Formats: sequence, C-alpha cells, structure tokens
Amino acid sequence: MEHLSAQNCPAVVDYQKFNKPKYASSISVSECLTSIGSYIQSSLLEKINQCKYIALLADESTDEANRTQFAILIRCLIGTEVDDHFFGRVHVKRTDAASFMAAIEEFLRAKTIPMAKIMFVGFDGCNTMSCVNKGNFYS
Repeated sequence: MEHLSAQNCPAVVDYQKFNKPKYASSISVSECLTSIGSYIQSSLLEKINQCKYIALLADESTDEANRTQFAILIRCLIGTEVDDHFFGRVHVKRTDAASFMAAIEEFLRAKTIPMAKIMFVGFDGCNTMSCVNKGNFYS
C-alpha cells in the first residue's frame, strides 16, 4: 500500500484519505484490493477505448463447483505496440453459442467497449463457442 501510495495511485490515495485502513482486517484488505482493481480496470478501459480495432479471445472452462465460465482476453493495437490484457471472467448458465455470445455482448456493454471495434474473435477450438454445428456465429 505504501508503494502504491508513493506512486500516487489515485485509488489507494483516496482509500487511505477516507478510510484509515487497519490492514489486519480481511474487510480492509478486500476494500484495498477492490480499489486497486477498479483503478487498474479504468486505466485499461481508457487505453482500450482509444484503440481503433480490438481482438477478443475467449477460453471456456468448468470449475470445481461445476460452473461453466470463460475468460475474456483483449488484444489491441496501441500506437505501434500490441497490448494483451486479461479482462475478466464470465459465468454462463448454458453452454450453447447463443448464450456465450450474449454473455460476451453483455460483458462488453458493461465495460463500455463498442462491439463495432471487435475485428476478430478467437476461441480455444471449442466447437460450441464458434457455432461450428449450429450455424452462423453472428445470426
């Protein structure tokens, strides 16, 4: 926390200014992590929204509690450099292509990332996600 405060991380500075953290409490730790995560995500969103084109990568998995989820990664061109970022995890109730696409669209809308910027969508080879047996992905 001290290091991030010295770096003028706004989320940490604001948190320390208003909350007087004790650091021994799991609630304080959780609040600090939420503040830092929020700052990092808003910085990434700012970068991503400046990109002209975005590639979206998704990898589906089932966790130990038997919940289907997938990770969303975003690749974009910033200046002359390609940036890759893990951007989130989405839980889905159904494992058909329409449900996956609806979850991706909802996730992007919530993060204010325009669908029109998505120029490529890549999956891990899962036939369900790419609609190989169900018709057109975008229908």
